Amino acid sequence: MTQNVVWLAETDPLVPEHVTWHTGACNTAGARKCTDMGKDFLQFHRNFLNRLRVKHEQAGRAESERTPWERLDEDAAVWANTPAAVRTAYDNLINNRDPNNGNQPFTNLNVFGTYLENSFHNPLHGIVNATYSSDAPTIGNLMSPRSSLFFKIHGLVERLYLKFQRGKILDERWSNMLFRNTSTGVNQTSRFNINAAGQISQFGSNALPTMQVNGCDYYMGAVADLDLDGSNDIIWHGPGCSSIVIHRMNGAVFRSTMIHALPSPDGLWALIGAGDFNQDLRPDLAWANVFGGEVVVWYMQGPLLIQSGTQTRTFTFPSANFVGQLVLSDSQTTTTRPPGFMARDLFTGQNRIYWFNRTGSLASTTNLPTVADINWFPLAAGHYHQNRLAVSDIVWWNQFSGELLVWAGNSAGTTYTQTGGSVTGTPSSAITMVQGAR
Repeated sequence: MTQNVVWLAETDPLVPEHVTWHTGACNTAGARKCTDMGKDFLQFHRNFLNRLRVKHEQAGRAESERTPWERLDEDAAVWANTPAAVRTAYDNLINNRDPNNGNQPFTNLNVFGTYLENSFHNPLHGIVNATYSSDAPTIGNLMSPRSSLFFKIHGLVERLYLKFQRGKILDERWSNMLFRNTSTGVNQTSRFNINAAGQISQFGSNALPTMQVNGCDYYMGAVADLDLDGSNDIIWHGPGCSSIVIHRMNGAVFRSTMIHALPSPDGLWALIGAGDFNQDLRPDLAWANVFGGEVVVWYMQGPLLIQSGTQTRTFTFPSANFVGQLVLSDSQTTTTRPPGFMARDLFTGQNRIYWFNRTGSLASTTNLPTVADINWFPLAAGHYHQNRLAVSDIVWWNQFSGELLVWAGNSAGTTYTQTGGSVTGTPSSAITMVQGAR
């Protein structure tokens, strides 16, 4: 049962900080920006929500108070009080459909955030306030961080934000691919265009920070906003020297190397992506055993392993021949399922998605088409065509021919089909390795 309580004192510094951000003259200290206001709304509340969560945890409050809503209809009482216009706005958001632009995908994060704030977030506060009078008038005004319902509302907002940002280095409509020259250490991220016929082409690239070439054999294993500043960071794994390096990013611009105290996986483990596996809205890292059969997830708090409770969880595949390849978004068919793992049998070419419950037990599997040619590798999971934000597309790379193909998932994430033929265009002929933003 959801616990709805006012738990934070009005005098706590986080409360006036939230008020100032919403009411202060833009571009003044602590207030929202005058430009890119939708983007700033999402970025501020991501960081704020995390700090509020830490305070809630330190106070010893019940985890059920801060467990976010995964779907709007998860709370039946709130859903019943939600008018059609707000339900439609929510449907537009989860389906990446901008009604102000012919129902095309939202152009960028600012457009997405502006629509989310005005059409969904703002009215939702009033709806929840009217539904739960025990918290009134707290949740309906700028004092709302005092209520545990703030975690529900902004947890749902953050879930939408995370899904829109999936696989993106650049603030654009589509997810990116990452390219590396293993001879020089030069790296790039691609930009995509998709025409009305669904054909996908790369039309440019942005330089990424150079990463040293040595016996470490570094590869970009995951992108995720570990420092919760609103930009995805790049997590490098060097199996040859059991090293992890985290690049703090602002889009494609390098900011700094993030300090961490993480374990040092060797070549027996491959970093296959990031996702929220424990419902705390912080990205976790997934590691696949290269000999198959299991994936180990590190539960993260920023760039560190969670310091209390469960730090890791092992997810075991029923067939030991399957090797974990990618982390895929949950299709939101249930409120208890974390992201799934796309796995591949490297001997037969069979491909499968394993969906687990949060307890680690297998929930279901999705069989994918077999790809017998072992030169093909699945390297990216993101949004490469218009679909529900909860469904990942899969990008394949042929290491022999250099060809790229996209498998588009249907709206339930249960079937995948090749779309638009081969991806055309490459950022540079000097690229020797393609890697996914996953």
